[in-house]
Amino acid sequence: MKELGVKKENIIDSKICTVCEKEQLHSYRAEKNQAGRNTAIIGIKK
Repeated sequence: MKELGVKKENIIDSKICTVCEKEQLHSYRAEKNQAGRNTAIIGIKK
């Protein structure tokens, strides 16, 4: 994102680990035999 011109202060990382928080989020790495879905919301305001 920084390469596209997004300022570092405008990038937010939730620091949520899908393996550690597998009760709340699906993790293919933790549950290789089950399908699941995660969502990411990315927006660029010009």
